[in-house]
Parts: sequence; structure tokens; C-alpha cells
Amino acid sequence: MTIELKSLLLATISCLLLAGCQPRDGYIPAEKEKPEQKTSELDFTVENKTGKTTHVCCFTYLRKETIMPWRWDKSEVYTLKPGESIKVDIDTLKDKIVRENVFGHLGIFDTAQAAENASPYNVSDENKLDLDKLSRINGKAVALTTEVYGVKVSRAKQPYERKNYFLQDGDHAEKMKELDFPIENKTGKTILATVFIYEKPQRQEPYSSWLYSKTPIYKLAPNESVTIDIKTLKDQYDWRYMSGTLAVFDESEEQNATEATYESLGKKAKKFLGRLRNLQKKKIVVEIEKYGNSGDKIEYTVGKISSPLSSSPLSPQ
Repeated sequence: MTIELKSLLLATISCLLLAGCQPRDGYIPAEKEKPEQKTSELDFTVENKTGKTTHVCCFTYLRKETIMPWRWDKSEVYTLKPGESIKVDIDTLKDKIVRENVFGHLGIFDTAQAAENASPYNVSDENKLDLDKLSRINGKAVALTTEVYGVKVSRAKQPYERKNYFLQDGDHAEKMKELDFPIENKTGKTILATVFIYEKPQRQEPYSSWLYSKTPIYKLAPNESVTIDIKTLKDQYDWRYMSGTLAVFDESEEQNATEATYESLGKKAKKFLGRLRNLQKKKIVVEIEKYGNSGDKIEYTVGKISSPLSSSPLSPQ
């Protein structure tokens, strides 16, 4: 074979190979398939940290199809042992507007029978957690935890009347009110309570640093009240700016309550009451906070009611 013929043959083969690598007319190479994102799912996780077996279900207000009305839907009942987690299955909703406006309640029960019998129309506030819009808890867990305490300031129906006294300032006598105030236990269990008072020490220096003192520790049975005794002040400025912070403990935490200082307590354990002069004719009510937001977890708190005990100070006045 001559050199010219070999060159022609090689050129022909090269052209055929290049032609085979080109896409066919009208053909567009397919992109790699991306994994489908389940944006239409509203499922969420529930963690049981209560230390006891708990039964849960979800009541959801939704619309499955565009032409259908909004209605309540109930999930299956899930049983969680201590430390267990489950995923609550919510119906798949393809309509984005509907999905973003679905809200629900988590029902929480001590027995499976109570959970099975529950409906969105008969479940009590003590057994449900308002989840608000379910899209809000994507990527979060609903953690069922032990109880925490909250306080509210309410106007007493029979207000505690503070005693009057006169503060002598030169030739002028200023009429003042004692700063004592009542605390009422509405937790349904026996608690220990103490108040840290932010005040100026009783020294002669006019510019002494303000410090936290601690009242006696009181044991309060359910629905019981106690009056926190605040010392009588002789300086109008001190009277105006004295403030308090309440700390509440379980009955079994007597040692913690005794050893606690304002500086050693965490933020969750301290309930700021504000300036004591603003508590005139009011009372501090201690309650169980049913749930609260904690980082990337939504907490619901549950607890058993303790047997009532009589109230008495645990430390001397």
C-alpha cells in the first residue's frame, strides 16, 4: 500500500471517529438527577426526656386538597419510653401556601387509652402543646422534659396592704410603705422559695456598693401563700431602687436551696421581680411553665403532683 493511500485511510478513520463523538441533531445530554427534596413534608421528631413512659399524638388543622375545606386531622398514637424518640407522620401536602399555614397541637398523655380517646375538641390545655405553624419546627425536635417554674405578677383580689411608716428627713417626715410582698404557690406541688434582694448594705458610707442578700427559705404547699419580709429602709433612694429576684426549688432540693447564691444560680432558675415598690397591692404567683423555647428544641414540661405539706420557714429570720 502506497504512502498516499495509507494517509487517506487514516484521515477517513479520524473523521468517522470525530463524527461519532458529536451529539445527534436535537439531542441534549441529560443532567445528573438531583435527589428529590421532600419540601412537602411536615413530619417532626418528639423526644421523651420526662423519665416516664408517655403517649403522644398530633392534632393538625389542614386542607389536603385545594377544593376541600380546612379541618382537624389526628395522627396515630405513639408510645415513647424514657429516652426514646419518634417521628410524627403528618400528611404530605403539595400546596406550598397550604403547607406554610398548617398548625397543630401535640397531645401528651399518661395512658394510651386517654390518647386514643382524645380529640382536638375535648383535649384539655394541660395535655396539649401549641406547636403553632408546623413549618416553624422543620429541623427541630419537640423535647418532653421535666417541669420548670415561671412567675407572674397579678393584682390580688384581697391585696396585701403594706404598713405605713414615716421617714424623717431633717424637719420633713416622708410617708413610706413597707416593701413586704406575698408569694402564692400555684404549681400543684410543694416548693421551696427564696428571694435575693438587691440592696445597699447597712453601713455609714453613703456610696457603699449594692449587694444581694438572701431571705429565709420557705416551704409552700399547693395554693399556700407566704409574705416575704423586707427590712424597713431609712433612705428614700434605697427604698425607690431596691429590687428582688425569686428562686424556686423542688421540695427535694433543700440543700441546693440552702447553698444557692445569686451568682451561682443559672438564668433559668432566677425570676427577676423588678423594683419592689412596684409590687404594691400585688402578689407573685408561682406556676408551672408548660413549655418554652430552648435553642433548636421546643420544650414541653410535665410532672407529677406532690402530696401537700404545711408551710414553714427552713431558715431563721
